[in-house]
Amino acid sequence: FVAAVSEMVSREPERPFGVAVFDIVDFDEVNAGFGFASGDGVLRAVARRLSTLGATAAAARIGADRFALALAVGAAGTADVVECIDALFREPFDVGPQQLTLSSNSGAAMAPAHGRDAARLARCAEVALAEARRTREPFVVYDSTRDKSDGGRLSLVADLRGATERH
Repeated sequence: FVAAVSEMVSREPERPFGVAVFDIVDFDEVNAGFGFASGDGVLRAVARRLSTLGATAAAARIGADRFALALAVGAAGTADVVECIDALFREPFDVGPQQLTLSSNSGAAMAPAHGRDAARLARCAEVALAEARRTREPFVVYDSTRDKSDGGRLSLVADLRGATERH
């Protein structure tokens, strides 16, 4: 995924695009209530739907029920990303003998506003996803003022811990 995003950046460095990370809301309940085979079927269906996005997008499964998506956007920017993810969940999923309507939590970072490096954009999208879960919003765009995962803060904590251990 990171290689595909890096390729998107190098191929068209001025073209805006979004990187989103999303997970399936209540996926654990699908596994618990219908079995792992049904959960796997939902994951395969999401992957199939992602595969229809075409050449202006790259997607990957990056966790149990977590996916990453890089998408070239037009003038609408984040609205394009929101629409794309919403479309993935618009149709119900076949789960065992019934159909379930599922939804997602999503976080997004936009290039170039939040960076051009694939790893940075993915990290920003992860931070936004954490904010979406925390606030129970379906979609959150990265906001640096809400980014509590500052590496400088972690370094300071490590320095303080080391100082207290030495004295």
